Amino acid sequence: MGKKYKVKKDYGSGQRSSYYGFRRDFPDGSRKGRFRKSASRTERGRKIGKIALMVLGFAAVVAIAFFITDFALTLSNKPATTKPSQTDSGAGVQAADTQQEPSKAPVVQQKAAAAVWLPEKMLRSNSSLDSFLSNAKQIGATAVVVDVKDTDGSILFPSDLDQVKTTGAAKNAYPDFSQALKKIRDSGLSVMVRVQCFRDPLAARKLGEGSAVCYQRPGTLWLDNSADKGGKPWLNPYSEAARKYLTDLIGELAAMDLDSILLDSVQFPSGYALGKTYYVGESESGLSRNDILKNFVADAKKAAGDKNVILMQSGEGSLGGGEEQYHGSLFGSGADVYAPDLRLSGLKGSVSIGEESFSPTKDPAGFLTAAGKQLKSAAGDAALMPLLDAGSNLSAQVEALKAAGIESYIVYSAGGSYTAVK
Repeated sequence: MGKKYKVKKDYGSGQRSSYYGFRRDFPDGSRKGRFRKSASRTERGRKIGKIALMVLGFAAVVAIAFFITDFALTLSNKPATTKPSQTDSGAGVQAADTQQEPSKAPVVQQKAAAAVWLPEKMLRSNSSLDSFLSNAKQIGATAVVVDVKDTDGSILFPSDLDQVKTTGAAKNAYPDFSQALKKIRDSGLSVMVRVQCFRDPLAARKLGEGSAVCYQRPGTLWLDNSADKGGKPWLNPYSEAARKYLTDLIGELAAMDLDSILLDSVQFPSGYALGKTYYVGESESGLSRNDILKNFVADAKKAAGDKNVILMQSGEGSLGGGEEQYHGSLFGSGADVYAPDLRLSGLKGSVSIGEESFSPTKDPAGFLTAAGKQLKSAAGDAALMPLLDAGSNLSAQVEALKAAGIESYIVYSAGGSYTAVK
């Protein structure tokens, strides 16, 4: 389109103002003919118009060529999706099957495990152990959990550690412990051993000053209940002596014929008068309570060597609660597997998950599905192996976890009685 020139009111100045078709103040059609165009100006406008059309045409050709080339390259990079005919060779069918194979067998399903808890009295009896293992194999279990360090501080296996001699923790150890573990593994089942960590009243009284949680100030033992109600002391997570005692025991276990070490009570104590607890070494350490627990898990992992480390947490703590025990999340502490305790028998009242509230006893499936999804989100890429109660509704519990994408689990029965999951 050619230019139009409008002469300004100041005719003596000789100045002109140019207008183009894309300017806002371009004159409308009502002013047509107000100014006469010269022949040379008209011819010049036509030439400019032709040049503009040629430029636009060339740009359009380039754009179309680019689009066609890009589209062709995209097609060439896509895998073929044509369905093979019935006359295709076997090799062609095999190639198609190979492409679909990863979606049929995800890695998480190959690593799924179902563990059952073995009571100590059955471990100590050859005939009872044989019957237990036979039943475990029959119901489809893949692993057995053995308590090797209990909540009273006693240990089930013979130990050569000087600290164990000091505490007397192995006084009632099972002499044939190693043979029992071998029998479990020879049956084709994996061995997991559970170690109670900072819940250890025996070591808390024997390892010396500062190794136990104190009441308000150093020198006075804190108890998780009143003394007349059986209150017991706990180990102090900030105590180097306490942590070394535990990691040395883990190191001894790592040398045995087992597969995984399950750490329990990696926490600050629960119980009575928590606001009056005092931890020797806390202020000097410069570490938060959550960090000192994570550091312990890292140290335990080193002591365990090539054995898997499973970290157990309370159901409340694993779902974002238990602030006084964990002071934050323990996910990401370096454990190989996380085992939240989701036994319905230990979850009273309602439990909040996100913005919803669940009653684990009234709606176990709904609770476990919601809990499983939150745990998957919190754990990230880490493996999960929740602890469940054995019973008539075990199959429904397992299905609820599977709906959340959790395949592995541990089943607990105080008497060691288990049935197959349907």
